This record gives sequence, C-alpha cells and structure tokens, in this order.
Amino acid sequence: MRKVRLAVFLVVATAFPIGGTGWTANALAAPVCDGVWHVDSTTDHSSASGEIDSLNGVAALPTGERWAVGTWAKYPEAYTFHTLVQHSDAISDAWTLVASPNAAPLNSHLNGVAAIAANDVWAVGGSDDFETYTTLVEHWDGTSWSIVTGASFPGVLYGVAAFGPTDIWAVGSENYPGRGLIEHWNGATWTATYLRYNALLRGISGVGASDIWAVGQRYGRTNPFGDTTLTLHFNGRTWSSVRSPNPLSTAATDQNWLTSVSAVSTRDVWAVGRYGNHDVGPADATLIEHWNGSRWLVVESPNPAGSSHDNNLWGVTAVGPSDVWAVGGVGSFLSPESSSPLAVRWDGSGWTQVTVAGPSAGELLAVATAGSGISAVGDTPKPATPTPYIGSLAERLCPP
Repeated sequence: MRKVRLAVFLVVATAFPIGGTGWTANALAAPVCDGVWHVDSTTDHSSASGEIDSLNGVAALPTGERWAVGTWAKYPEAYTFHTLVQHSDAISDAWTLVASPNAAPLNSHLNGVAAIAANDVWAVGGSDDFETYTTLVEHWDGTSWSIVTGASFPGVLYGVAAFGPTDIWAVGSENYPGRGLIEHWNGATWTATYLRYNALLRGISGVGASDIWAVGQRYGRTNPFGDTTLTLHFNGRTWSSVRSPNPLSTAATDQNWLTSVSAVSTRDVWAVGRYGNHDVGPADATLIEHWNGSRWLVVESPNPAGSSHDNNLWGVTAVGPSDVWAVGGVGSFLSPESSSPLAVRWDGSGWTQVTVAGPSAGELLAVATAGSGISAVGDTPKPATPTPYIGSLAERLCPP
C-alpha cells in the first residue's frame, strides 16, 4: 500500500449502498462538556455523490481554537484532489471551510497541521501527478492561507511540529518508496535533510527544541513491501536512530508502522500505529509503543475486531502522564465505508477502548489536545443521491 491513501477512495467512493451510514450531525451548538465523545458539525464542499472530503490532521491552540486539514475531490473530477482546510472558533462545535491554495494543476493534499498562534499556523502535505511528488507547505497569517516558497523539495510531508515561530519541523518521504525526509523552518527558509535509506516518517512531537521524536516505518532491505518501525531522536544538534520493537517479523512482507507520536516528558513518550500483512495475513492489529527514557517497549492495546478484521491506530495525543488518547479505525484498512471509528485511552495503568459517538461507519485519522479537551478528525460516509459520499468527520471530548 505505497500510493497516496486517497487512491483507495477512488475505488470505493461510488459503490456505497443507499442508506445505512448511521450518520447524524449536531446543529450549531456550544460544546457539550460531559466527558464523552460528541460529533461536531463539519462542512463539505458540495455533499454530492462521489465527492471525497477527508480530514487527515488536526491542531489546536490553548484557547481551544482548532484547525483541521486534508483533501477533497468532486466527482466526476475524482482524479484531481485539492487541499481541504476547516476551522473551529472553539465557541461552538461547528467547523467551517477556509479557502486554501493548490499546486495546480497537480493533485494537492494536506496531511498535518501545527498551530502556534491565531495568526501563525502551518500545514504540510504534497502535490503529485501520481508519479512525481513535491512537498507542499502552507501558512496561515491570520487572514489567509498561502503556499510558502522554498519548500518544493521532492517528496511528501505527513507530520509537522512547531516549537516557535522560527523553529518548525516537518517529516515525510522523498517518494513512494524513497528516502526518509526531514525539513526545518528557521523563520526565513526551509531546508531538507534526507535519510540514507528508504523510509516514511509519519509523525513528529517533542518536549522542546532539543528533545524531539519522529516516527514512521523503514522499508525492507530485501523486500520493499515489508516495513519495520522507525524512531528518530533530535537532541538539538543531530538526528539519530533509536531501536524500536517490531511485533511481526515472520515474512519479508510483514508491515510494522508507527503513524503518530506524542511526548509527555523526556522519559514519557507514546507512539502508535499498526502491524499486519495485507498479502498473506494476519490482519492488522493495533500497535502502541512507549519510551521510558532508555528504550521503546510494546504496550498491550485493544483490538476490538480481534484477528478477523483490521485494527489500526492513526493518531495519538498526550494530555498528561495518566491521560493519553489514540484514535483510528476498526474494519478494513483505510476504508471509511467499511470501518468504525476507534478511540482508546491510557489512564496510567492500561489502555482501554472508549465508546465513540456516531456515525457507526468511518475512521478517525488524527487527534489533538484542544484546550482542556480532545479533538479528533477523519472521514465517514454521508447520505447523498443516488449514493452516499465520503465526507469529513470531527469529534470532540470535553471534560465535565
């Protein structure tokens, strides 16, 4: 599964059965703070059959103001994807569309977002013609989104973390497959560093400017369709590889991915993902690993579908040492119409599944701490005539 994840949607987006999506949305209302998940109201472009609106990343300011980014396509133009940006002012549960530029005439995707201030937000992704990939970086200045020049390195970016206006890191890959890619913004320009080996970095987080983690997967040396977990650490001067476990190491095509990371402290870092083998089995199982200051260890995590269907984790955020959340999907790998949203929580002693609000179908692809609560985004089938379409999904948990 090396190509852009939206290629999956091109196959399934027009094949939904009528009805049965389980979709309900809240009207515009103030956030409900009762300690359980609620569905936010989001805005899609046309709500027409065949449309795709998917939110891949989310970030929030301490005030609770939130940004979500992703990609969208309008059928029958389903082979051209555009950047998708939505914003919530934290006063209500409503998300609204915000105009964002595209690298025309190429496909344009946004995968990750980081918010520094109300007038300083960064989003990263890539543009492509399904063969050639170029990184895409956009910036919000409080008034509008614009493409940042000087960031047009070969590759695609998946994660971004901001440690100040002049200290921003983004990670990804040179190609599919290609060398692992790390980029840095110093307040004036972006510079790129490529790893010596083929890899895809998906997440980045840190305690501070001299204590940063990036995670992802390293492509197999003998078989490019097999992956091992990859964790890198930055000490303020250099990036270095740190050994991390691989639960599945039987076949050359086994896949062990870390998709997101969140740091609580120097000795308390969480990374999540999935492991499985889509060629010969087994089905995906959730993967959660913890850094205790000296090594990464696998921590037992829920798999609601057992071994019969895929269990995937795509995002993680840490509120504190005893309050960490991870989100994903249960059902079929990156297939919102045949999956259910998944949320799990660490309470200081173990990970447990937490009930997610409707819809019954969909997946959560990213999560962030939003003020005193949690915000997650993804995609879900929504009603349309004659067939449902894939629309944006946002959920929020606000403590009482």
